[in-house]
Amino acid sequence: MERFNNLFTIDCGEILLRELSMEDVDALYELTSQPEVYEFLPDWRSARA
Repeated sequence: MERFNNLFTIDCGEILLRELSMEDVDALYELTSQPEVYEFLPDWRSARA
């Protein structure tokens, strides 16, 4: 968890909220590429550069 020391984080016990970083690009792309997400959040569609 040390790599997140410079990011704004909120530790809620079972959930850790933090700002996005460049390391999150692949995971965010996979998340926003799911049809279930695109159905309800069409503006979240992203493209890999």
